[in-house]
Amino acid sequence: DVLKTRLLEGVNTTMGTFSADLIESSDVPEGEVQTLIADILNNLPPEYNVKKLEDEGHLDFRHAKELSRVRVVVREGKHRMVRRMLANAGHEVIGLKRERLGAIHLDDLPVGEYREMTQTEASWIDDVLNGKKKKKKSKSNVKAEAKVENTKDSHDSNKRPTDKSTRSQQPQSSQ
Repeated sequence: DVLKTRLLEGVNTTMGTFSADLIESSDVPEGEVQTLIADILNNLPPEYNVKKLEDEGHLDFRHAKELSRVRVVVREGKHRMVRRMLANAGHEVIGLKRERLGAIHLDDLPVGEYREMTQTEASWIDDVLNGKKKKKKSKSNVKAEAKVENTKDSHDSNKRPTDKSTRSQQPQSSQ
């Protein structure tokens, strides 16, 4: 599978090469594509300048005929890494939801809400923090699901990923 290979190759940065493991990939049924796109567009944060996003090409996904859902596991998830990896593989991200951070599973926790950590989660946090104090450890796995536009034929590598529809930690509806 081309996507799996490209994700394993990773993204080269000044801090090294970061890769992802493809867990699952599925096509969004044709009848749901426009509904999903409309949901994203209708839920843009009010502070976003839609005209500017349109002019800069960040809303080009609204004309997509195909979408895919992709689940990946990354060991480093900062600086838009998941979006960059998928864009480099020809799949621009239009929605992104973090499912877990290491041992902390977010499950169906609503945006802006919180819950008490379990004892297992608290122990994992202690281990991570204590390990960082003693020596630098590798980053914990971050599991994310992304909705991507399949741009196999029309990918423009000069464009940035098109998602301007959510804040970094705000999950998309229907993910």
